[in-house]
Amino acid sequence: MARLEEDLERWQAAGLLSAEAAASILAFERHREARRASARELAFEVLAYLGVALASVGVFALIAQSWEQLASWARIVVVAVPAVLGFALGFALARSPGEPLRRAAQAAWVVAAGLAGGTTAVIANEAGGSDRVVGLAGTAAALAAMLPIWALSPRPLTVLGLTGALGALGLAAGAWRQASGPADEGLGVLAAGVLGLGLTELRLMVPERVARPAFASLCLVGAFIAGLEGEVLWAETLVVGLAGLFLAWSAVRRSIALTAVATIGLFVGLLDVIFEYFEEQLGAPLALILAGAVVLAIVLILARMFRPPREIADAHEA
Repeated sequence: MARLEEDLERWQAAGLLSAEAAASILAFERHREARRASARELAFEVLAYLGVALASVGVFALIAQSWEQLASWARIVVVAVPAVLGFALGFALARSPGEPLRRAAQAAWVVAAGLAGGTTAVIANEAGGSDRVVGLAGTAAALAAMLPIWALSPRPLTVLGLTGALGALGLAAGAWRQASGPADEGLGVLAAGVLGLGLTELRLMVPERVARPAFASLCLVGAFIAGLEGEVLWAETLVVGLAGLFLAWSAVRRSIALTAVATIGLFVGLLDVIFEYFEEQLGAPLALILAGAVVLAIVLILARMFRPPREIADAHEA
């Protein structure tokens, strides 16, 4: 670009170009160069995602094929080394110019945090810990790794990684009792979701536009898990109740993402309740029609609530 600027100045001094034409050419070339740079950054981001995915698949393939033949120290190393490399790659990408590469850094960090949790779980397992200890230690380590990452880079991917780590810890905590079942595990996940949602509403978890629907999803998943074992009416009803609550809250917060999460949760919850308790009376087709009608009615109500103020004023004038 510096060479072009020199040429334009020389041509302008020689009377070959007007000042306006030179400025237009320079603006055009700068815009084209910016587009090229953006395309390069996007390509680098895709390649970074591909590299992280290939390395992760390689680690899991190695574990699946050779785990029984590996010594204890080798089992730890085979998980710990990729975790360290993932953190290093994330910091290298975070220092690179351009938003696409910084997004790729978040993906590398999330994978590395998961591998850090896996490393801790392997250490606990090799030390003779029970399955409950292994699960709790691994998920706690993953959460401990994700917290500083999110604090350093509170972006959508790190929030999703933090949500997953907190949900996994809730699941492991719910399974701590000797005679625990899906209800206990689901309540653990639900508690994790409620905690995250509470922190979000206190504006301690950012970005809120991602954290709010992410932790709401965790609440719904927890309630759904709690109702997996047979007919658990309180859990199945809780899914529907939470979904309705989140729908109302999405209107208050004007969050389309939360509306989508709540609508999906309501649909799944209604189907579960109807097929579990009313299928014989209603029949499957009628049950589906009823669930769809309820969801559509809620969508229409929310569509009116989300109307821009100008449209509402025009409707009143008409």
